[in-house]
Parts: sequence; C-alpha cells; structure tokens
Amino acid sequence: MSFSKIALASLKYHRRITTFYIIFLAITFCLLFIIDSLRVSLPYLYSHMEDLLTSSGYSLEKQSILTSIQEPVATVSRYYSLSQKAALLFFTVMFLIYFFACQVVKEKEYFIWKHSGSTTLSWLYFNLLEAFFPFLIFAVAITIITMILQHFWMGIVLSQHLKTIESINGIHTFTEQFGQNDLGYLVVRFPRTNQALIQSILLSSREWTKILFISLGQTLLKLIFLIFPIQISAIGIHHYWRHKFGTND
Repeated sequence: MSFSKIALASLKYHRRITTFYIIFLAITFCLLFIIDSLRVSLPYLYSHMEDLLTSSGYSLEKQSILTSIQEPVATVSRYYSLSQKAALLFFTVMFLIYFFACQVVKEKEYFIWKHSGSTTLSWLYFNLLEAFFPFLIFAVAITIITMILQHFWMGIVLSQHLKTIESINGIHTFTEQFGQNDLGYLVVRFPRTNQALIQSILLSSREWTKILFISLGQTLLKLIFLIFPIQISAIGIHHYWRHKFGTND
C-alpha cells in the first residue's frame, strides 16, 4: 500500500483529530487572511487618496494633506504588523502543541511502524502527507469561496480599516455603498483635513481582486511555513522526548 493510501486511511481512522485540524486550520486562516488583507489594501487606499487629491484640484495642498495623514497611516500599518507577528507567534505555539499531541496519541502506531521495518524518516513523510491532504483540499475550497464572496470580504476589510483608524487615531468615519449595479466600488468618507474634504476613495473590482489574491497567496504561504516545518519540529521533539524518558522500545 502506498504512503498516500495509508495517510488517507489514517485520516479517516483518526476522525476527531482530522476534524480538529481542519477547524484549527480554518480559524488560523481567517485571522491571518484578515490581517494580510488589511496590510495589503492599506497602501492601495493611500495611493488612491493621492490620486483623488490631484484629480479633485488639490494639487497645491496635496503635500500638506498627505503629510498630515502620513503618521496616522503609518501608525495603523505598524499596528497591523504587530498584530500579524502576535498572531504568528500564537499559532506557532498552538500548532507545535497540536502536532506534539498527535505524536503522543499515535505512539503505539509508531512502534508498529518501526516493528514493520519502516524507518523514522518514512514515518515523518507519512505524517507530512497526513497534514498535506487536508491542507490541499482546504486551500482549493477557501480559494473558491473567497472568489464567490469577494464583495462581502471587501466590506469586512474596509469596515475593519475604519474601526482600526477610529480606535487608534480617534477619527470618526463612515462607509457608503453604491447601488446594485456598482457593487465593484466602495466609498470611504474621511473628515476635513487641512481645508480639504476627501469625500471618496474608489477601488475597482479589479483592484480588490488583486488585493484579495495577493493576500490569499501570502496567507497560504504563511500556513505552509506554519504547518510543515513546525510538524517536523514536533516530531523531532517527540522523538527526543521518547528516548530521553525511556519510552522507546
């Protein structure tokens, strides 16, 4: 029997562990995807703010206005970066605990594996396949779902931007959405800044799609580096722990 078939059979046998892994994967993805979307879209909003000032006839006041809002934008950007680092640290610890616990649960299976003449390296490969198959299915499914719910996700991202700006800088903002025929656009209203009222920032569906896929790629890449290197580390730690405390046969 091939490693792939054994891994799939093991996933089916350990249904509770597999279910928990998928749920944990979804929670991790959602949080990291929100943060990545916020970080990726912020420069786009700032860039459109510059274009809007130029096209609205504020060329002379442009630099003054941009300078006055540069620090709040930088503060928000630092907040997103800090949130991302905290989330990555948290999920690194949680994934390490999870994969180590999986090795404890499957310890008898490991002894059977060794008694069959298989190597520890093949056990590592088998466990990586167990983590890879659900991740692959999840990645394909979440990509399709994200494409379908693009406009809904746009609303969440922009709403979170405004909440963050309000909480960090004390600026009151509100959003307004166009009609059914203009779902590709989202309006943001900002307060008066240096005699200029920035009434709206428009991002087209094409730009939001670009933001979405860049964010999606970054998040999936982070998940790959979260899951597989940490799983290898957890197996190595458990292997050392088993030998250290004499649980090896």
